[in-house]
Amino acid sequence: MGLEDRESGFPRARVSLRPLLLTHDVFFGELQASRSLDGITLSHRIADSPPEEVEVHTHVEAHFVLVTSGRYVSSARATPNRRMTLVYNPPRTTHRDHFDQGKGSFFTISVSTERLAESNDSELPSLAVCLSDERACGLATALLMECPRWDPSSSLKAESLYSELLAAAAHKTTPAEQSRPTGCVPLTSSFTIAAQKISAFAKSRMQSEFTQHILPVCFVVFWAARREICCVPDAWRKRQNCFC
Repeated sequence: MGLEDRESGFPRARVSLRPLLLTHDVFFGELQASRSLDGITLSHRIADSPPEEVEVHTHVEAHFVLVTSGRYVSSARATPNRRMTLVYNPPRTTHRDHFDQGKGSFFTISVSTERLAESNDSELPSLAVCLSDERACGLATALLMECPRWDPSSSLKAESLYSELLAAAAHKTTPAEQSRPTGCVPLTSSFTIAAQKISAFAKSRMQSEFTQHILPVCFVVFWAARREICCVPDAWRKRQNCFC
């Protein structure tokens, strides 16, 4: 999938008694680049509107905002991370967040209503909040960095990072962050996604695409296993056999 560099149809200021409704991946700013996943859009923009032109608006869908430059003025709760600003805005967030003096840039992770519903996660914040957790900020930054170096395995990596970011926003921990398990270790997030991808390729018998698709997926499975269950896949299998 090629990098999309295009001008955005971003909203312009208007006079109205009702908040402006912004749909999926629509923000005040000039679009620089964008990547699309299933129900998720990753975009980077440059703010180009003076603060007085940014009116009160409502975001129909949930999204994360990672500030990449400038001073961001937000009504979100909590104190942002000292080194970077990451904000989670749930669906129907109404605010007038903007950049001081209208100068800055930001990376957004927009999530469709359908995709958010798939997470089945009732612990996500119900109000806009600054995420100061180092892990959440690191995951958002990793998504930002993956966009310019997009390759055949990037969609899988981005799906994994998104799942982890959602868990971090809900103040959850992954198995690797918990104490060593005494029973079966559940397959979660990126490990599960990668395993499903390999299964799908195997069933479709796409032999000619082994190098292009299977190898990158295997790499991500290995990486996910190391990070999430503290061992490589073969060691995980042996551990499961011991407990099951």
